[in-house]
Amino acid sequence: MRKIWVGVLILLILIQPALAMDVGITPDSPLYPLKRLLEEIDLFFTFDKVAKAEKLLKYAELRLAEAKKMAEEGKYKYIDDLLNDYSNDVHTAVELIKSAKPKDASKIAWLVVNESSAYIKALDELSKIVQNKNIETAEVQTIKQSELAIAILKDVAPADAYKLSLSLTKNLLRIADERANKGENAEFLLKESEKLMKQSEEMLNNEVPNSNDIVKDIRSIIDEATNISIIKNKDRNLTLDIIEKGLKIYRKLGIKGVFQ
Repeated sequence: MRKIWVGVLILLILIQPALAMDVGITPDSPLYPLKRLLEEIDLFFTFDKVAKAEKLLKYAELRLAEAKKMAEEGKYKYIDDLLNDYSNDVHTAVELIKSAKPKDASKIAWLVVNESSAYIKALDELSKIVQNKNIETAEVQTIKQSELAIAILKDVAPADAYKLSLSLTKNLLRIADERANKGENAEFLLKESEKLMKQSEEMLNNEVPNSNDIVKDIRSIIDEATNISIIKNKDRNLTLDIIEKGLKIYRKLGIKGVFQ
């Protein structure tokens, strides 16, 4: 019995860095497969879908932290696998929405969308250390998975899906604004934001939250798009489209002025 408890204690010591989001054991260590096995066991015995999604998204974050650590140490051969595992964890979390109860589905979708900004920033930091086309691919997949989470949620909780769509748009525009201020390319982020705003306008035909709940988000979206329009002349058409769609939503909601 004592040996069993010693074994359990060792396992807990090994898995603790992962749970604390400390990089801990890295892929270049012979103990790394054990670390990943412990994560799988942890997920296997997590039956609540929201809790499982939380853990999957935390492990996704850990894969990005490990990739950054490996890049900083010049151990680039591990990065592709880590990015692939990161994307798989996020995708698995999104898939949980399909089988979750409506209330839990909303919680999981919110988790996915809220974490996406941190993931994009982590990928951006990684891209500054090492050039790897799969980093850009992972960023695109991050946004696509958030959009998929919203699309799945529309069938069970359209009002929450609507708010999430605006939240994702706002988050993408904030990152685009930061990149624009640094003179970096923000075109993809703006295109996805414009697409999301188009969907948000179309979704007004279905059940949506009270207008008071979304006015603040629309206002923030218009502000961010306006800032980018001033900085990035070549992206002005995209930003003007976003602003126009924001104003259309205002009109559909019966709001006469943006600054009421």
